[in-house]
Amino acid sequence: MAFRSKSIFGIALVAAVFAAANGSGEKPKASPPLPVVEESPVSREEALIGKPASGNARNGPLYPAIEVFPTIVDARQANKEAVDLFNRFFATKSRHDSDATMEFISRDLSVYVDATLGWELNGYDALKEVWAQYMPSWGKGRSYPTRILGEVNGGTGSVMLEFTDTPELFGADMRVLGAVDVVDGKITRWADYWDSAAYDGRRFEKIKRTPVDPPLALRSKPAASSARIRDVSSKLVEMLSSGDTEGAAALFSYDGVFEDRSLNIRIAGVPAINRYLARVSPKSPFGHGVKLGHVVGGDAGGGFEWASSSSAVRTGAAALSINTEGKITRASIVYDSRNLSATSRSELAALTLEPVQ
Repeated sequence: MAFRSKSIFGIALVAAVFAAANGSGEKPKASPPLPVVEESPVSREEALIGKPASGNARNGPLYPAIEVFPTIVDARQANKEAVDLFNRFFATKSRHDSDATMEFISRDLSVYVDATLGWELNGYDALKEVWAQYMPSWGKGRSYPTRILGEVNGGTGSVMLEFTDTPELFGADMRVLGAVDVVDGKITRWADYWDSAAYDGRRFEKIKRTPVDPPLALRSKPAASSARIRDVSSKLVEMLSSGDTEGAAALFSYDGVFEDRSLNIRIAGVPAINRYLARVSPKSPFGHGVKLGHVVGGDAGGGFEWASSSSAVRTGAAALSINTEGKITRASIVYDSRNLSATSRSELAALTLEPVQ
């Protein structure tokens, strides 16, 4: 009975977001059209493993040809198995077929969490009921990846995803970092992080929940990730936490890029990254006192979840691209900047500017 109550609670939470999103009687603004999706008569088995199979899906040709959907994903830091799995997952999810989408989820799913809202759906059944009830209402909404970083080998691994949910899904355009664990070809853990600053404030207050302490980032079993991504992630967090911004900048390739997606800033080159981190580290959630959480990915890229002990922002995520020399070529962080005071937001924004010499 206890497990059932979690499932009902999960549905209540998602019901709240749709009620909040549509409480005014207005429909969310339509998202821009995506590239035309070609359909192919493939079975669910083909959708999962990418091998030809005879016959059609249960409700007809539901699954698009993955080669043309989506067309914008950057998969340079992922292996083929990871790319195939998550392209098929998002294409199937964007068809709003909850049964087919759940076939990507392990019966041993530990948690499916939205860290920004403080929601945790514990277990396979809780997630299945939510998707079954609400996927049919998504209209022309789409969920699609823009970057895949990590590896899945022989069905097991982990990735950091950058993906977009169009407004039809949850009432706003959402740009998300998701840390995902995979075991035996199925998703066993999924944690989403996004900045809610542009989300309607009244809606957000209705649907958010008090986050569980400690953050999920600090209380999860380790993922199947590579030694390199664990080493680079650990060094970056250790140096930022201790205030060694010069050491943190030295982990980047000379032309490396640091992005704070919540502040909408991009800093290029080791010298500029060093100066920027030195300016913001005492005030940034991703600075003094940051703690390393769940690490995902492979040698070429991945990322980690993190927690802060010195900021109103409790947790966030970072995506890392890594070159063959083990240097970071791109680091992208995201957190919910709504948790910062107006003064802190203004200070951090001002610190993005280089002082005139």
